[in-house]
Amino acid sequence: MAKRQARGDVAWYLPDAKKGSKPIAYSTTATSDLIVLLYQTYGDLRRVYEEINYDADAKRIVEEYLKRGIYHINIR
Repeated sequence: MAKRQARGDVAWYLPDAKKGSKPIAYSTTATSDLIVLLYQTYGDLRRVYEEINYDADAKRIVEEYLKRGIYHINIR
């Protein structure tokens, strides 16, 4: 039995986050893949936000970045 509840497969950090900092969100791999695919297509998180229709978690994660004024992310 796990001591803590699983939060998600992917942790989302701010671009300038220091090592060991707390992620701003967690998501499934599918949600991460959707955001990355849309970002590679459009290159701007404002446009990615507009294009997300059915994944509420993806919309919430992109919205967190937009609230902080971050429109471009590093994709590894």
